[in-house]
Amino acid sequence: NKQPLSCERSSGINAEYGGVRNRRIIIGNVSKYIPADQRDKMSDQFTYKWLLYVRTPPGQPPIETFVSKVVFKLDPSYIPNDIVELTEAPFEVRRRGWGEFPVQVKLFFANEDKEINITHQLNLDTTFSGVQTPGAETIVDVEFAGYLDEMSRNRVKEIKRSYGRNQPQLIT
Repeated sequence: NKQPLSCERSSGINAEYGGVRNRRIIIGNVSKYIPADQRDKMSDQFTYKWLLYVRTPPGQPPIETFVSKVVFKLDPSYIPNDIVELTEAPFEVRRRGWGEFPVQVKLFFANEDKEINITHQLNLDTTFSGVQTPGAETIVDVEFAGYLDEMSRNRVKEIKRSYGRNQPQLIT
């Protein structure tokens, strides 16, 4: 029986690597309007490309050092592909669509028998510019009660070296 972790939307950051206290998680999205003359003829109703992501801020331990799985529950209009389960980084979903909706995001934590549920509002470009536009970001600080074990500490150090190259690739 999984217990939810304590989480709150906050501005405090604790980047301490030895003991896990707080970890900041960013759930966000970007979108790009697709002009009518550039749309696929088979899916003309899809007026946007969008990318939904879960990551940590620059300078924080990479998300994969403490998140083991992310499950996205998209709008029912995406059935049968409305539930997306990712077990490795990058934790990103790319789709085409036509409207905004709340996304249910479930985070599972490495070395913890706990999970949290977060709702993120997927926002699309309202300027119709045809260039990639930031949507919204939901920032959550998660508080852990224990310490990382030695293997996890080593993994944080190992992955941190390449963290800058592993940022989510935005829509082209």
